[in-house]
Amino acid sequence: MIKELVVKRKDGELINVIIKKLDLSHINKIMELQENILAGIDNKETYAPSTIDEFKEVILGKGEIIGCITEKDKLIAMGVYVENKYDEHNYGYDLEIQGNDLLKVCQIESTIVDEDYRGNRLQKTICATIESIAKERRMKLITATASPYNPFSVNTFIALGYEIKKDKLKYGGLRRYVLAKNL
Repeated sequence: MIKELVVKRKDGELINVIIKKLDLSHINKIMELQENILAGIDNKETYAPSTIDEFKEVILGKGEIIGCITEKDKLIAMGVYVENKYDEHNYGYDLEIQGNDLLKVCQIESTIVDEDYRGNRLQKTICATIESIAKERRMKLITATASPYNPFSVNTFIALGYEIKKDKLKYGGLRRYVLAKNL
């Protein structure tokens, strides 16, 4: 599952990139990208960071991390796909889904794009790639959360056909929309 693209960096230079599944060898790049994103965010409520252990747990079987990497091996964007099953972090619980139906709910845990590469629709491309994975795994509902204070993210999900299903406090008191899309 490798997809090649050409993106425009903020300075106007065209850069060849690939979108592919990341593994444990990418963990330091994943953490570096997240730290860079956090450093550049004015409103810290718009992004709830993950720990290195949470990312490792995804890579080791809870899901997949899809990354966008330059020819010079720089990670410039990523999305995290998770199947939480009966775990309390399954967004299906937020939507009052119960029992075995929770096993068919998956989620886009997070998507982030390096500031120098925004405007290339990378979030949308990564989300579409994650949706393909979910369909291959025969999931019925894909979910995500987005801060109402991050219109770019909310609008990307809406453009992809997601609906805002709930507005609630999550991640220790941060306001989030819970979005969902039938697959």
